[in-house]
Amino acid sequence: MSAPEIEPLLLRLMSSIILFCDLEREDLVDLLRGASKASFRARELVFEEGYAGHSMYIVVQGKFEVFKSVAGVDAHVAFVMPGERFGEIALVTDRPRMASVRATENSIALRLTKGAIFAHPRVAVYLLKNMACLMSTHLSEMNNEVLLLDVSRLLEKKEA
Repeated sequence: MSAPEIEPLLLRLMSSIILFCDLEREDLVDLLRGASKASFRARELVFEEGYAGHSMYIVVQGKFEVFKSVAGVDAHVAFVMPGERFGEIALVTDRPRMASVRATENSIALRLTKGAIFAHPRVAVYLLKNMACLMSTHLSEMNNEVLLLDVSRLLEKKEA
């Protein structure tokens, strides 16, 4: 990315994205220099479940849907909004994509490749730490949802 494009993105990232907290301004500039702007039309597929992943995305504008194919039907998992990210699990685990993602409207995302992230070891350490914190929070939330579902099923069985 060029310097005129970096400054506004830098300010937006610094003020709104948890993933980049703890990063110094120069680290963000270095990271953003290795990033690319990715534009998607409404309903355009970003990536598909089961394929190798080499990039993560940070939503700048628009909205994306995460979905999984279940018995040939697209099952909604989540919406990803500006300031949020998707695709990072494939970078951290070297596993195939766990879900598919498509734009639900004309959207713009910042694409960070594994190479861009790991080209700056100090930045990579902060990003990985922040990713781990975000993922553990998400896992905890999912565990609570599963527990509530199990409890409601038990209550239904008791009433029957």
